[in-house]
Amino acid sequence: MHLITFPTLLLLLQSVQARWPDLRVESVNVVQAPIRTKGQPCEPGYPEKDPLDVRSELIKHGVMPAVVDDFYPSISFEVNYPSGARAHYGNWVDIDAVKEKPTVTLHPVGPILDPRVHYYLAMTDPDAPTRLDPKDAEFCHWLVNNITQTCHCGGDPSVPSVSPGIDIVGDDLVPYYKPSPTPDTAPHRYVFVLLRPKDLAANPVLPKPEKREHWGAKKHAGVKEYAQANNLEVVGANLFYVENRKGAPSRGGDDSCGRPSEL
Repeated sequence: MHLITFPTLLLLLQSVQARWPDLRVESVNVVQAPIRTKGQPCEPGYPEKDPLDVRSELIKHGVMPAVVDDFYPSISFEVNYPSGARAHYGNWVDIDAVKEKPTVTLHPVGPILDPRVHYYLAMTDPDAPTRLDPKDAEFCHWLVNNITQTCHCGGDPSVPSVSPGIDIVGDDLVPYYKPSPTPDTAPHRYVFVLLRPKDLAANPVLPKPEKREHWGAKKHAGVKEYAQANNLEVVGANLFYVENRKGAPSRGGDDSCGRPSEL
């Protein structure tokens, strides 16, 4: 993989403009993200990860390619619970902090989302009932259909656009089911997957899985097989870990910047 430096990118843009002088290139403002020093808490609104970092995290935690096929994230998204817990690419979350349905906020890598495209959100457990013996995997914890987030964000008010950073609105095809890993087993990964139709002009009516185990399909089937069957592609993913330590003290809640201490 070759990384393009900023000066190289400028030279590339200049060569493009020289070849096609009528092509209009808007100016780009480069904003440096705040630097979080070691030990500093992760504050709300801390910038989402770069797409390449997201991909690296998904590979590191065994999500890619086991749960989803390899892809380049075009949308990052926050998953925030009323308790204050959130998903942050492999952080540890206390089991009592994720009982209620979360809110999900999209942040496209590009400047705007296409309001004509419908999105779909899945939450899946590939470690049910245990990571060593995932005979019930994958387990569908949540499936949201026909996600939209239209608003009037300037310009022609008759033309809706999509504003980054607005909570999604959709229909629960499969109601939210709180993480309930088997007591005293290894931590479970709870993976959130954002999908859209491969045909961007399509608005498919997704079928409801017949049951949560295996997403109602063959053994070990999951969101990957469901997406393939319904001509969907992955555009974003996130995850956290939860462990059910029966009779053990709490680990102290959500660590949105950290990693599971014992895997």
